[in-house]
Amino acid sequence: MVFKPVLTAIKQLSKCQPYGLFRTVWINVGAILLRGERIGESNIRSSGADAFSVLLNGRYKKMSATDAESSPNVVKTGTVTVGIKIKDGVLLAADQRATMGNYIAGSHVQKVYQLADNLGMTISGSVGDAQLMIRYMQSELAIYKMEKGALITVQTAATYLGRAIRGFYMAPIIAGYDKTGGHVFSVDMAGGVLEDDYISSGSGEILAYGVLEAQYKPGMSKKDGIDVLIAALNSARRRDVYNGDGMIMAYIGPKGFEWIPQEDLKARYAELGFAYPN
Repeated sequence: MVFKPVLTAIKQLSKCQPYGLFRTVWINVGAILLRGERIGESNIRSSGADAFSVLLNGRYKKMSATDAESSPNVVKTGTVTVGIKIKDGVLLAADQRATMGNYIAGSHVQKVYQLADNLGMTISGSVGDAQLMIRYMQSELAIYKMEKGALITVQTAATYLGRAIRGFYMAPIIAGYDKTGGHVFSVDMAGGVLEDDYISSGSGEILAYGVLEAQYKPGMSKKDGIDVLIAALNSARRRDVYNGDGMIMAYIGPKGFEWIPQEDLKARYAELGFAYPN
């Protein structure tokens, strides 16, 4: 029976919290409808991340991550994204260009997102995969806050992301601030989660890392951190044709997530002697 897994999940009502059960049933119903095939009872979890992976990993039977990378018809962020740990929190930044092969598909693309009051994430890779993952993480973290009555730690959020990302063509940076301070994590397509003081991702990451290696200092101030990110993104913009067209930046600290105003970024660009990306 095609809907037997759903019925099995419903029978777990007496064992699961309401939010966890609803998420399990909803995700497995979606999996059945979208994939058009049966998901065995062994794949029904109380964790949304596992079921979400079951649902979405099937999308790459026709197009693998390697195919997506080489296809000129897939909109990709191109990208350089950077996350760094500073004295009182973390900074995230990215350019705003999206490409489709050699074609510039967008010049005002958002590549830094707020996931929760204390968390942010950058995206690089397939735009469609990245936007879907952003929506999933935002909903999962909102449910976590309702269930636990508290904000999730940065490491736990990175683990959530690592469990759900397998099969997606993207390489995000997730960063935030919790009771232990600021943290920056990279998450790869195989689900690997690594923490570091500074991380870059995207086609321009090698150029950005050159600046980060030379200029980053542990415990640096917010102002100095902004200067380092501007220099790193400017280096990538000048030498990598797949990124450019502007910059967005966010700071996450003890008071939560906040955007760095574009006017402030443009003014600081000029003070540092750089031409703001056009």
